[in-house]
Amino acid sequence: MKTAFRAVSGIVVEVATYPENAKLSDCFHADLGFVPQPVDQFGKPVPVAVGMTWDGHALLPAPALPPPAPPVPDVISDRQCFQQLAAMGKISQDEAIAAVTVGALPKAVSDGIAALPAEQQFPARMLLCGATEFHRLHPMALVFLAFFGLGEPDRDPLWTAAAAL
Repeated sequence: MKTAFRAVSGIVVEVATYPENAKLSDCFHADLGFVPQPVDQFGKPVPVAVGMTWDGHALLPAPALPPPAPPVPDVISDRQCFQQLAAMGKISQDEAIAAVTVGALPKAVSDGIAALPAEQQFPARMLLCGATEFHRLHPMALVFLAFFGLGEPDRDPLWTAAAAL
């Protein structure tokens, strides 16, 4: 069997085989753009695979993929959370220190809790005053972020940055 490939915008997208005694044009319609597998200077077929680059004359290895992004942590400590909020300018450094040393809520959090319906204020205050960890997917996480003018698109970057502290 012989090998042919098809490239789109210089990237090999399909590799196919056809009978040794057949012509490429007999097996694949010309409009498909199949190219016979090139050979090296010794007449040996050059390996071809989907993802390789074809410049019209030579096959080049597929570009290396960037490493995957590290997973977003599910949990950050109260120290990491408040330190990151201070680094972002959402609270002062003094507020961050008070939050982790004596459990004093930053003004933005106190103001946010005060804006909640009356029956939700006490549970929210208890939860946030006593929190030693912040769970990214906790139902209160987005409410907490809203106290700082942040939303769902900000959650993963905040957790990721905080986890690095």
